[in-house]
Amino acid sequence: MTAGHELRGLVEVGLVEQHGFGRWTSYRLKVPAEKPPEAVVKDEEERILEFVRKHGSISNAECRDLLRVGQRRASYLLQKLVAEGSLAREGERRWARFRMP
Repeated sequence: MTAGHELRGLVEVGLVEQHGFGRWTSYRLKVPAEKPPEAVVKDEEERILEFVRKHGSISNAECRDLLRVGQRRASYLLQKLVAEGSLAREGERRWARFRMP
């Protein structure tokens, strides 16, 4: 009885969706995503560009530390910014640095 009462209260405030009635009632958590994936990517790109504006350039290792991401994610973001023309790559492999064009 108490659980049912609590669940109905959560339905009323909009945190839970109710499906069915009686014995066949089920509940599903209804929580909106905090940020859509596109917003996360844009936020990461903005942080990289802000770092480059402040320090002049960025390396893959610095990008990983800044965003707390892995090597592949950092490489993807840096290459994406180069393809867009927001950054220019100087050097190769582990000595590569990315600067404003």
